[in-house]
Amino acid sequence: MPDLESFFGADQGGEGMSEEDFERFKEHMRAATAQLKALQKSEQKQKKGEQKLIKILLKFLKTSKRQDILLLTSRVLEQNVPANFVLSLIILGNEDMQKDAGMDLKMLPSGKKFDEADQIEQASALTLFGTDEKVLSMKAKIEIDNWIKNMYAQAEEHPYKVTRTVLDFEDQVKLIVEQLASFILRDFLLDHNLPAKYERLKEFVSLVLGKMMEDTKDKIRGTRELEEGD
Repeated sequence: MPDLESFFGADQGGEGMSEEDFERFKEHMRAATAQLKALQKSEQKQKKGEQKLIKILLKFLKTSKRQDILLLTSRVLEQNVPANFVLSLIILGNEDMQKDAGMDLKMLPSGKKFDEADQIEQASALTLFGTDEKVLSMKAKIEIDNWIKNMYAQAEEHPYKVTRTVLDFEDQVKLIVEQLASFILRDFLLDHNLPAKYERLKEFVSLVLGKMMEDTKDKIRGTRELEEGD
């Protein structure tokens, strides 16, 4: 697919798209919304938690102003990626969505919420993103770490379906999934005054998601071996 940095105005959130592109965008949005609503109706015994996640995603599709993120999200939903994993991809930097989902990515491993006044080292070198001369606050680092941990947890919730829908025919993470996570991380870093090159972000995201899918497949294999051994 074309590079979305050129497909959309990167700093405009899509305001500069052509009429043809905008119609295509609306078509994808309608398809994603219809798919989420169909999930609500088709699975009568669906857990309340899953219904809640679908409602959060529907709200996001209706209220978000970032058309590039919306298009990527709709394209990922069209791949039948489970709602909980899609939500885990886009939740970084969205406090309203985190609140709706009952989570807070600012939480420390101890369960305590990060406090800027805590005696914790406030900066960590961010060379991986090509911002060698800049630093990432410990608060932002904690949020990124929790974002990744949450994606791992959500992948384990539906390991078969996640690996089946996130990976392509060559057993690689689909480009559209990598792009969505990269754009979410890009916007988060911009909010922290850390602009980073898309290529470096995508390289990092590719490594994270690739390792995540490998670990998820290992868990599936382990579960099968246990079942066969019983």
